[in-house]
Amino acid sequence: MLRRFLDRLYLGAGALAALFIVGICVLMVGQSIFRELGLRTGAINDIVSWFCAAAAFFAMAHAFKHGDFVRVTLILEKVSPGIRRRFEIISLFIASTATVICVGGLVNSPTKVGSSTTLHKACFHCLCGFRK
Repeated sequence: MLRRFLDRLYLGAGALAALFIVGICVLMVGQSIFRELGLRTGAINDIVSWFCAAAAFFAMAHAFKHGDFVRVTLILEKVSPGIRRRFEIISLFIASTATVICVGGLVNSPTKVGSSTTLHKACFHCLCGFRK
């Protein structure tokens, strides 16, 4: 009975960690967009840092229970090998494309080098297809 309770608790903590990671993604993308629109982003960096801590700690119990590190195996272990391979190839393609776009944007960026938002601006300009 206690084991079942703990297993459910660990699973719930893992799901909560996943929600915090989604929150981090939404906040970071939103912050980049808000900066480009000239809107103040306030304490978003502080919120993201708290979300990072929460995601790490909530995911620990679930990850240790299954002998994993904190990573995407929560989804990949539930699908068939064929689907898993497709997910991994799609993820690799997305990461490679984003890297090429950002590096190309940095090289050709009209933003001031050394600016704290050079990467954000370069990626935003390159992805949206316009230059300042």
